[in-house]
Amino acid sequence: MHLLADLCETVPIILAKAAEIHISPPEEARLLPKGSKDYTHTVDLLVQAYLQEHLLALIPGSSFLGEEGEMVEGPKTRYEWVVDPTDGTAVYALGGEMYSISVALRDHVSRKTIFGCVYQPANGRYFVRGD
Repeated sequence: MHLLADLCETVPIILAKAAEIHISPPEEARLLPKGSKDYTHTVDLLVQAYLQEHLLALIPGSSFLGEEGEMVEGPKTRYEWVVDPTDGTAVYALGGEMYSISVALRDHVSRKTIFGCVYQPANGRYFVRGD
């Protein structure tokens, strides 16, 4: 398995699916006033939960650190996902387009960030980097 090649192919797909929550929030978020902290916090939590489930499945035993909550540690924590589910929350809350989903993967053995992906849902642009 070529970890970085697989991540470069798979993670953008996961981020695009997570972005559907931003673009068309579920009913529980739509009931809250757009622009409020409750609205954005609800959307952030939903996006982060989706990312946590799918990213941890990509690398079994990895850990997950999201901006919206506590770290989820895997049994073998060589790899750690670091996630901001809505990078640019204020812009998103006000209906702007320049927000993104940001994901990085750290390798605790090399002490380096080995992969990163940023996805801008409003324009469908990806920025992917693997070392």
